[in-house]
Amino acid sequence: MADGLIIDGKKRGLIKDRVEGYKEARWVLVDYGDIVVHIFAPEERAYYDIESLWRETAVKLEAAR
Repeated sequence: MADGLIIDGKKRGLIKDRVEGYKEARWVLVDYGDIVVHIFAPEERAYYDIESLWRETAVKLEAAR
């Protein structure tokens, strides 16, 4: 998945700043500067549950309006 993202991004002219976690392939982060892509193995996705962080942030932002 990360390989496809990097190859396709390069074809589209995106320049990546860095890639982290590629060797372990459990949580790969591809940083394009303004865009950061996280690719999780199922176990890491369940453990870190970053979706809940986004939900909590959305609720806080909505309440601040």
